[in-house]
Amino acid sequence: MGTDETTDTGTDKGTDTGEAGRWLSYRELAELRGIDRHSAVKLVTRHGWRRQKDNRGVLRILVPPDWTKGKDKGTDSPPDMGTDIAAYTAAYREALSAKDGQIAAMEVAMTALREALTGKDGEVAAFRGRIDQLSDEALLREAALAEAQAALEAADGRATAALEAAAELRQAEAVRQARSRLARAWAAWRG
Repeated sequence: MGTDETTDTGTDKGTDTGEAGRWLSYRELAELRGIDRHSAVKLVTRHGWRRQKDNRGVLRILVPPDWTKGKDKGTDSPPDMGTDIAAYTAAYREALSAKDGQIAAMEVAMTALREALTGKDGEVAAFRGRIDQLSDEALLREAALAEAQAALEAADGRATAALEAAAELRQAEAVRQARSRLARAWAAWRG
């Protein structure tokens, strides 16, 4: 592909026009399309257009008429891009409309989520209130349990003291029973 335009003089001898297309060099195609030579090579390769060397050894491409209309070097008017712009504008508006629809749907979903969240906030506040209430009740029960435990320990202490006193009385009674009647009377008189 490197030998195509080194010998090309730029004349239009090889650019005959036919119904099948127009024979152009890569350089001419690039100028006609307003692109660089590398892009012209890619364009030809992508579309698989016919290539052939002319008598001077310059590689020429048979470019279909659709690709050369209104874009010749000789025309002073710029290429007609109105249909392309209209198509792009329509596609842009359609995409914009679709995005607007998506945004509206997202806003509806966000509103529903906010409402659900507001309801959940109320439930959370109610749960927190119930937790606080249960915590207070648990503290009161814990205090009552501590008081009951202290009372039980005091009662246990009194019961132990009473049992000890009863044991002492039994022992004293046993000692008294063991003495004779006279010794008991003498002890009673002495005080």
